[in-house]
Amino acid sequence: MKNILKYILVLCLLFIMICYPKSIPVLNTNNTSLIFTFDDGPNGENTLEILDYLESHNMSATFFMVGNKMSSQKDIVKKVYNSNSEIGYHSYDHTLFTKNKIKKIESDFDKTNKIYYEITDDYLSLTRPPYGAYNNKILKALNTSFILWDKDTHDWKYKDTDFIVKYVLENANDKDIILFHDSYKTTVEAVKKIIDILYENDIKVLSVTNYAKENNIKLENKVYYSFK
Repeated sequence: MKNILKYILVLCLLFIMICYPKSIPVLNTNNTSLIFTFDDGPNGENTLEILDYLESHNMSATFFMVGNKMSSQKDIVKKVYNSNSEIGYHSYDHTLFTKNKIKKIESDFDKTNKIYYEITDDYLSLTRPPYGAYNNKILKALNTSFILWDKDTHDWKYKDTDFIVKYVLENANDKDIILFHDSYKTTVEAVKKIIDILYENDIKVLSVTNYAKENNIKLENKVYYSFK
């Protein structure tokens, strides 16, 4: 029995050594902050589980939601809105902005803003275009700030919890905007593991707006922002 336990312990140690980096860049910087963002929601229990875990660690994130999913998941939209996190615009139906005419883009934004207002009594102030595709005409057409990302976890492609954790810990640097999708359970589990590690090392996880406020950055409409 003792030999079996020793064998299991060795396997566990090997797993940790292989799956997680020996040196974690983001842990070696003082006063570090990361900006967590989640696309394609709301996604039912996945969104709520991530939100609750953020809240329990006094952290926040930006959830870039799709208009036609907001209308069918109003309770989730309301809960995110009333939390320390926030909601941004990610199109009405995940259409590629650069393939549409400006009138269509404006119409979809207005439609989503109407849905959002009916739920929250507020208007959307941040946009992340699907696939990060936009141009100057699109930027000037929507009355919001535009936010892309610095690090893409490719969680939609790999759907592997340990890959996502390893990627973030090995590649994230101070002020990085990290892109996740709250569509997948593997992402939910990865985010919880990452939060635990960051929390233990006093690294902040913030929404776009909370990061901007803490650093006296005024987010203006029709402007693209990166914090690097």
